[in-house]
Amino acid sequence: MRIAEGLNTITRRGEIGWLAGGSRIRGKMIIRLTRQALSHLREEEIPRRIAFVSDKVFEPTRFARWWSGMPKLAFGLALVLAVFFGGVWATRPSLTVETGKWQLAFGGGSSPALAEMEARHTAQMRTVEETYDLLMKQMNQLYLRQAEMAPASYRQ
Repeated sequence: MRIAEGLNTITRRGEIGWLAGGSRIRGKMIIRLTRQALSHLREEEIPRRIAFVSDKVFEPTRFARWWSGMPKLAFGLALVLAVFFGGVWATRPSLTVETGKWQLAFGGGSSPALAEMEARHTAQMRTVEETYDLLMKQMNQLYLRQAEMAPASYRQ
């Protein structure tokens, strides 16, 4: 029934029974209906030139180019400000003004905890240096013993 909907009522009555006859007849009817449907389409001229991406039509305006860069600029400025304020927060600078002289200090001054940490670090470094010196002396002594034990033919 669906195939014959495009036909007028007189033709439809006569051909619905005819379509039930076989697949060959049904195929011919489908081809005929397709041709009828295509004949109702309007004819359009094929475009002679295809637009390219480099055409001026697709080029953005100055404002559009400027505006498209704004998110990158805003993100960059936000990142710079975050780094700046993070650094200021971490270092806690202090500004002292004396007569005709400004002095900027970072680190927030000295505290007892900071002095204790510096003393502990200095003591640890002194221990590391002493251990290094002792190991170097031991290695030099081993090297000299090895040189004395080697046969005279290997020495030069």
